[in-house]
Amino acid sequence: MTMAARPVLHLREQDVADLVTLDDAIASLEGMLAREHRQEAANAPKSLIVAPGSVGLHSLSSGLLDGSYLGTKTWINSPKGAVATYLLFDGTAGRLLAIMEANALGSLRTSGIAGLATRWLAPPGQADAA
Repeated sequence: MTMAARPVLHLREQDVADLVTLDDAIASLEGMLAREHRQEAANAPKSLIVAPGSVGLHSLSSGLLDGSYLGTKTWINSPKGAVATYLLFDGTAGRLLAIMEANALGSLRTSGIAGLATRWLAPPGQADAA
């Protein structure tokens, strides 16, 4: 018996903003950094292609080294704007799980890593930064 393939999830910017909080991002980043430390996850170096007219195509990839979940974010910056997309794959099943518009996701990652660094570097019991 063949199971029907599940449809690919498509999340727009507003979906990401509605579903993922900054606290979610911080917790996820902390967990993935711990997995990377244990050599269970990896990040590939950023790639960049620069085209005439100040157009840049960027790409970042990462994943769990057991092959279960792998993803890549790619984005273009140009004088007329920027747009990012994240593709999430199930490496075990060999299929695409989700396509996400990723500008909001990138903002959450950037602010989340700053929040996590602040948490790790703040003196114990410190509630305010001055």
